[in-house]
Amino acid sequence: ALDTDTGVAQDIALGSDADRDTVALPDAPAPGTPAPGPSAPAADRRRTAPVRLFDLPFAHRLQSFLNQDGVHLVAATIAQTKDAAGDWTRPGAVYQADLGDGLTQPRPGATPPTDTARTHIPATVPLPLRPVLTEIHKNHGLIVDRGHLYITGAEGTYRAALPRTNDDPWNFQHIWHQEISELQFIDLDGDGAEELVTIEPFHGDRLVIYKVTAEDTVPTTGTTPSGGLPPTVPAQTPVLHLHKWLEKRIDFGHGLWTGLLGGVPSILLGNRAGHKNLELIRVSTTADRSTPGAHGTADRLITHTIAEGTGTAQVAVIHGYDKAPDSIIASNQEQGEIVRYTVS
Repeated sequence: ALDTDTGVAQDIALGSDADRDTVALPDAPAPGTPAPGPSAPAADRRRTAPVRLFDLPFAHRLQSFLNQDGVHLVAATIAQTKDAAGDWTRPGAVYQADLGDGLTQPRPGATPPTDTARTHIPATVPLPLRPVLTEIHKNHGLIVDRGHLYITGAEGTYRAALPRTNDDPWNFQHIWHQEISELQFIDLDGDGAEELVTIEPFHGDRLVIYKVTAEDTVPTTGTTPSGGLPPTVPAQTPVLHLHKWLEKRIDFGHGLWTGLLGGVPSILLGNRAGHKNLELIRVSTTADRSTPGAHGTADRLITHTIAEGTGTAQVAVIHGYDKAPDSIIASNQEQGEIVRYTVS
């Protein structure tokens, strides 16, 4: 259970397995097409009483990863504390909590979901937290992708390889020096290279898609308001070289997700101002890729509205197994609810 950007503590429980809506994607099967296979058996939809793992004021994002020593949670605070909702003077931080064997993997050859191991609550709660990155103002975006942890804020984007054991250190690198609210990676045009998708600036009005052209190492100094890097970030770090490819106007962008939806590369995005719609965004490509550099000449973004006026703050996707459909899980700020949309 995480709080909103204002830092108001909340406990959130998922209330129902029932579908809120069915979202028909572009090029969906025609009416009369046989329905997808069954979803998870009802017997496997078990709920247990919530357990308070730790207290972390102004927590905003949460991720997990698995290494040789078990499962670990990574939580980011958007600020250390605030005097008002618009107070960003005291930076946030990123913390790690260890679950140990609190989450186990399905046995080899298992078919989800019946053979998937259940969550095991650690014996000692609250879990101890240790800071792994500090001094990030407007500490907003947090993802685990490509074997790395990515963090975004007013100072830019930081990256660290996930530690393989509990004894391995976090070695953060300052890879981009521009205020970013959220980021994701995905190959949108099928050229074999992942693009970088961002919301800019903080709680921004632009969805921007970049081609990653190169990465090298240069000295880095003076990247925080205090005049230097956070103490856990080395001064010599890789820097991404990016080429802006596509851009779209948005309203208070929030809850960025990228991946395959219905088998098609897709972007999901919430707007928390203006029309406040939850949107599906895809790239329509007509360029001749046999010509170097042609990928940017005739491509465009196509937007489809999934839900109107929701003010969605966060989205996630659960991919269907066998022939079951994908599901979009959205936390809708305006209605104060968590909703599942089934993709048809």
